Amino acid sequence: MDAPPENDICSICRGGFRLPCRSNCSRAHWFCGDCFVELWNHGPVLQPCQCPICRGTITRLTPTDAEEQEPHKAEASQVLKIIHRYNHLFSGDPYSISQKLWDLPFLIRRLSRQQMHQQWQLPLVYRVQIHFAMILTAMYVLSPLDFVPEEAYGFVGLLDDLLVFLLFLLLIVIIYCWVLFHHRGH
Repeated sequence: MDAPPENDICSICRGGFRLPCRSNCSRAHWFCGDCFVELWNHGPVLQPCQCPICRGTITRLTPTDAEEQEPHKAEASQVLKIIHRYNHLFSGDPYSISQKLWDLPFLIRRLSRQQMHQQWQLPLVYRVQIHFAMILTAMYVLSPLDFVPEEAYGFVGLLDDLLVFLLFLLLIVIIYCWVLFHHRGH
């Protein structure tokens, strides 16, 4: 079945399906894509969402074939991108470095939003690692000692600073993904 049942409604908004997506919970329930994204945005970041009906864990959400082939609205396209990221984070599929770099802005936003909520904070060990890496990155970027000095090489000299900053952001994403993976007990 690649479409929701004819007389069914989304159990989150209690309305007709907008961008219908099938979950992989125990009963494969259907939800609106944007409703599921809102559910994920308001839940714990370190855990996949639980199905509102059967309370099963949802690690993958599959949009209908028609919706994936024709993202007719910018809003629907954005929802599909977020669902794709959700699937990458929680499905256990391989996650390459290029995908981590591509998801970097999204994960940094989620991580910073998570830090505002006391109950969803990263464990202290990981927060200390992130703060230590942030301090070392700031010291390197602000210090006059560089591997490639700006005075001698101009703009090219800034590339090593940019590389160090990018490595810092990548470290944050790797720590975040590692915590996500191990928090779920895999």
